[in-house]
Amino acid sequence: MKKTLLSLIALFIWVIAFASVKIDGIYYNLNYDTKTAEVTYERRQNMYNYSNITTITIPSSITYNNENYNVTSIGDYAFCACEALISVTIPNSITSIGECVFLNSTLTDIYVDLNNNNFTSIDGILYNKDTTSIILCPETKTSITIPNTITSIRNKAFLKCVYLTYIKIPNSVTSIGKEAFYGCSGLTSIEIPNSVTSIGEEAFYGCSGLTSIEIPNSVTSIGNYPFLQCSSLININVDLNNNYFSSIDGILYDKNITTLICCPNSKTNILIPNSTITIKDGAFAYCSLLDSIEIPNSVTSIEHSTFLNCSSLTSITIPNSVTSIGGYAFYNCSSLTSIIIPNNITSIEDYTFYSCSSLTSITIPDGIISIGKDAFMNCSSLTAIKIPKSVTFIGERAFSNCPSLTSIKYYAEDYNYSNILFKFDIIDRTNLTELACPATWLNEFNETTQYAFTNQLTEITITEGEITENIFNFINRSQKSLITINLAGATNTIINDLAFYDCYKLENITLPANTEIIGYKAFAECVHIKQLEIPATVTNIEERAFENCRSITSLTFAEGSNLKTIGAWAFYNNHNITEVTIPEGVEEIGDAAFYGCNYIENITLPTSVQSIGDNGFALCNQVKRIEVKSTTPPAIEAKTFFQVSRDIEFFVPEEARKAYEEHKYWKEFIQKIPTNVENSINDVDIFTIEGTLHIAGVETDYQVRTVTGQLVYSGNATTLSLPRGIYLVIVAGKTEKVAL
Repeated sequence: MKKTLLSLIALFIWVIAFASVKIDGIYYNLNYDTKTAEVTYERRQNMYNYSNITTITIPSSITYNNENYNVTSIGDYAFCACEALISVTIPNSITSIGECVFLNSTLTDIYVDLNNNNFTSIDGILYNKDTTSIILCPETKTSITIPNTITSIRNKAFLKCVYLTYIKIPNSVTSIGKEAFYGCSGLTSIEIPNSVTSIGEEAFYGCSGLTSIEIPNSVTSIGNYPFLQCSSLININVDLNNNYFSSIDGILYDKNITTLICCPNSKTNILIPNSTITIKDGAFAYCSLLDSIEIPNSVTSIEHSTFLNCSSLTSITIPNSVTSIGGYAFYNCSSLTSIIIPNNITSIEDYTFYSCSSLTSITIPDGIISIGKDAFMNCSSLTAIKIPKSVTFIGERAFSNCPSLTSIKYYAEDYNYSNILFKFDIIDRTNLTELACPATWLNEFNETTQYAFTNQLTEITITEGEITENIFNFINRSQKSLITINLAGATNTIINDLAFYDCYKLENITLPANTEIIGYKAFAECVHIKQLEIPATVTNIEERAFENCRSITSLTFAEGSNLKTIGAWAFYNNHNITEVTIPEGVEEIGDAAFYGCNYIENITLPTSVQSIGDNGFALCNQVKRIEVKSTTPPAIEAKTFFQVSRDIEFFVPEEARKAYEEHKYWKEFIQKIPTNVENSINDVDIFTIEGTLHIAGVETDYQVRTVTGQLVYSGNATTLSLPRGIYLVIVAGKTEKVAL
């Protein structure tokens, strides 16, 4: 709180001490404490406001509210964009001049009062007082002779002097400042003398007329981007005696060929030496004719803006030796179609692939920890993105404005999900068909935003978190297109009522591992689901949960099932199920639970089943075998097995046979076993061992039939392997019943 208060006090004092005023057509910042004034511009949206003035004479002092102020400085951009300005006169009171004071103006001459102790002018060009440093040359100059007294060319000294075609730098000059010849597009040649030791950052930026440049042996330092956007530059040559730099095929390197510093923009074919370790900031920036490049295994670092605006680059091979790629590295590489990020990279920096509009695919390795802001923004052809588990940070708008993105798969686990939707610009993702993400993402949707989202999802995977009712509503936006739903990572214990109701195209469903309850009609009318596994944790399948899922061919219950109840009509009209094995633990099967499952052939009921509701297996008219393991006949109704044939194989525990025979409804199955069977084959030994039928002492051929009379074997084999069931062994007209 104290720090905040001090900041407010400081701001208040500054407001009192400074003010902007207009006096005699010139704007000033006034310092009331020092009684000094700085020439500035009017602080409005169009800040450059001297457009109609041709000549300006700055006074040495001004009077405001009866107070005198010495004019001591000219601020940054003070006369920027003065399209009519021809000359300016600087008074003797000026002690400092800012940057870009006359940028984009038509100024031809700068005059300095002879009594000024800090500056002077020669031929309309601004110098320091002792003419050892050239400070500013008006942009309209067509020729210039630099005095032999000059030792340094200041930052931005010849900024945008587009009419200069040639400059001779005298041997007295030792340094060329930052952006010294920035934008001198008319400059076709320049001779750097052997006296120069340093060349500043972006010193010749935008000198589009230069075709070659010679670096003398005296140069010991060169700043970043020295020849950026020199579109006609073919060769950079370095004196062989230079101890700090060298050149190969016109490309600038350090002396040991370990750092590639700058490639001329006109190069089309490049072979990087195997000694190269680092590719320097902006080394290939604006090489618009370069279409492919292979980086050798020696390279470990690709620095900032390395391939910026390489608009023809279609392919690049980055070896796994590379451990870092700087921001803006592939900015606006509009022809690049695919790229594989090396496995040793841990960070994708800001704007790395910004506006790579032809990029259709990219592989992000598992080691990536962070993805910077705008990293893939405007990648308009990118169709799929997969974020690995290792990612812990994604910057703003990282995947914004990628209209072709149809698949987003996000598997990261350690992440603050705030505003994640906007980092993918996901609200407007109307073409998205595949989405894998944490539940937290979709929890941010509400009744308003969800309808701005896709309704064409074919696949959705929840990687972690709890699905809310809101997410179920969101998913149902695509109920007519969803094919695969994978909820394995979700923590839900309940699948909501009607959660996936009428997902007409749904074929594959994986439920959360902790699911306990599958709600009312949760998957009803999902007519294309083919396989269904109920997790072991499920205790209740509610009414009509899988009603009319008529394509299910395989229904399984996970080992160790905790299922207790199968609700009424739960699997109603599941035509293609062929076998139902109810897991141990199920106590109740509701009314019409398997009604109309007319392809079922085998039904197995566990010892735990206590009741099966009315029409529970009605119209299951293909059933050939029922096994009930309970010693107590489960409660059933008259129509529990309506239209299920009684002439089928029916198995119950032997000790409970009498109870089933006496049951009002179960006895219908028991009584269909032939009653005229006599176990009268006394001279033949018939027995079973682990499902194999053994017959000893038989001297003639015998037959084995089902209880319904179907012949399954004829011959004299002593052992037979048969499916489980009840069989009749017939020897010499006598019959014995056996069970396998």
